[in-house]
Amino acid sequence: SVCLRKQAAAPGRDPTDATAVTDAASVAATLAIYLETERRGSMPACDIHYYYAQFPSHKNIVSEVGKLSEFCAAYDGLLLFEHDSTGGRIYLPSHCCYFLRNACPHHSGHSGYLHRRPTSS
Repeated sequence: SVCLRKQAAAPGRDPTDATAVTDAASVAATLAIYLETERRGSMPACDIHYYYAQFPSHKNIVSEVGKLSEFCAAYDGLLLFEHDSTGGRIYLPSHCCYFLRNACPHHSGHSGYLHRRPTSS
C-alpha cells in the first residue's frame, strides 16, 4: 500500500521493520539482476557507483544494512562479496546443485561452485 511505501522511505525507521527487510531484499535482487545483465555476473566493488547511478535510492538501503560486503553477506543466496587487494569484488554465487540436494560426492567447493547452503534462502 501507499502507506507502507511512505513508511519504508521514512528516514530513521526501525531496521527490523518488515518493510525494511523487503526493501533490502528487493535491492539485493535488483543488484543481482544488474550483475547478470550489465556486468556478466561480477564487478569490482569500486564500480558500485555505476549501479547507484541507475538506482540512486538503493545506496541508502545498502548503507542501512552496513558496508557493501555486509549487505552481500546478508543476501548470500543472491550476492557474494570476495575481498581482494583492490577492495573486493561482487559476484553472483554459483551453488553446487548436487550439494543442495545432498547428493554431491565432493566435500568442499569445486569448479567455481559454492559448497554451502545460502543463509538468506
